[in-house]
Amino acid sequence: MLRAQPLALAHGTSLVEVLVTLLILAFGLLGVAGLQSKMSLAELESYQRAQAVLTLTEMVERMNANRAQVASYVTASALGTGDTQPADCTGIAVGPNRDQCEWSNSLKGAGELCAAATSTGGMQSA
Repeated sequence: MLRAQPLALAHGTSLVEVLVTLLILAFGLLGVAGLQSKMSLAELESYQRAQAVLTLTEMVERMNANRAQVASYVTASALGTGDTQPADCTGIAVGPNRDQCEWSNSLKGAGELCAAATSTGGMQSA
C-alpha cells in the first residue's frame, strides 16, 4: 500500500511550481513582444519597398511618355533627399527636367505635409 507523505514535508512545493510557471510565462511574453517589434519593423520596410516600386514605376511611365528625349533623363547628379532640386517645379518647362524635379520631390515626401508645412512622407535614405 502507498503511504501518503506527511503534510509537513510537502509545504512550499506548489508555490515553487507556481513561480516556475510564472517565470516561463514571463519569458514567453517577452518573446511575443520581441516578435511583435520585429513584425512592425518588417511591415514598415515592406511598405517603403512598395512605395519605392510605385515611385519607380511612375518615373518609367514618364520616360515612356517622352521617348524622344529619353537620353535627357540620364544625369550625373543624384536625385532624392540629398539633391538641390527646388521644392516648386512649376517654373521648370515640361520635359525631363520637370519630371526629375517632381520625382525628386516625391522621394522627399512632398505629397504629405505636417502642420509646419514640411514634407513628412519621404522615404528614408532615398
